[in-house]
Amino acid sequence: MDRLPEIGERVRYEHDDEFLGHRACIGTVRKIYPGLTESGFVTFKDDPDSWAAGIEVDDPLPGWWPYPNTNRFAPSVTDLTPIAAA
Repeated sequence: MDRLPEIGERVRYEHDDEFLGHRACIGTVRKIYPGLTESGFVTFKDDPDSWAAGIEVDDPLPGWWPYPNTNRFAPSVTDLTPIAAA
């Protein structure tokens, strides 16, 4: 995403990793976590990769899901794509 998502917005998470492979899921944004680096807080414009969004993932959870007892995680905003409302 090239902007911050809104709370309640539907998004798709998609990320390819050399070791973990392709990971994707769909969910709803529940929280925004401001960018934080070793230098302190940064603006979205200056470092969008450091911003994260708390996502509540739709059931059923994907087979790769690593977080027991929860359907939430906080990926980088840059790994999210908005889903158009129907």
